[in-house]
Amino acid sequence: MQLRRVSHLPDWTSLAVAALLFMSPWALHYTSVMATIATCFSAVILVILSGMAIEEVDPTEEPEYFIVGVLLLVSPWILGFWTELAALLVHSVFGALLIIHAAWVFSRENSSESKRGS
Repeated sequence: MQLRRVSHLPDWTSLAVAALLFMSPWALHYTSVMATIATCFSAVILVILSGMAIEEVDPTEEPEYFIVGVLLLVSPWILGFWTELAALLVHSVFGALLIIHAAWVFSRENSSESKRGS
């Protein structure tokens, strides 16, 4: 049972990140409604992905994390709230962190698979 909890630590961390992301519009006083909606929508998607990963519904959630990270990065320009500095910073930081996390886990899994194949 203890091994299962440790193996899900990144998933619980993603859930905590989603909570921070969800609270950021009010904590940082966003003025853009579109920025608030985009941030909350992304946080809800992360909660769903993290829950699926914790319950082991989807064993490979990294591609989804990567996609959400890219969407977070580009949404200020696509949705037109790049002038909202707090929202731009939150979307850039959280998007980059999700992309880095997904790439790191994906590369770690690929390297462990190549070691098993050798």
